[in-house]
Amino acid sequence: MDIAEVKRKLRKLKRLECTLRDSGQLKNCPVLVWDNFFDLSENELKIKKARYNINALCAISREQMKAVIDEYWAYVYGELFQENLIQGRLFYDRDALIQLGLPFDADETR
Repeated sequence: MDIAEVKRKLRKLKRLECTLRDSGQLKNCPVLVWDNFFDLSENELKIKKARYNINALCAISREQMKAVIDEYWAYVYGELFQENLIQGRLFYDRDALIQLGLPFDADETR
């Protein structure tokens, strides 16, 4: 994949995570899982503690990229679950359930 395509996809993931966290705007978002996962800097000398940098992501196959994105969403939903569990409330986002292929009325048992 080319660098522009990868950056576009990763920025879309960032916006989606912000939407899931209720703000929907990048400027008002809390600390994101995305920030610890991806580094879009093309400068290899710049050291950032991200799990994946843009150069490494451009070098992997589409199947490997899909696995990276699946791993990212697992972390996002895990963190959202922990945040809401700690606050004493558990929520179900019907749209997210449908996107994951689950029925809109799914609960923790199915």
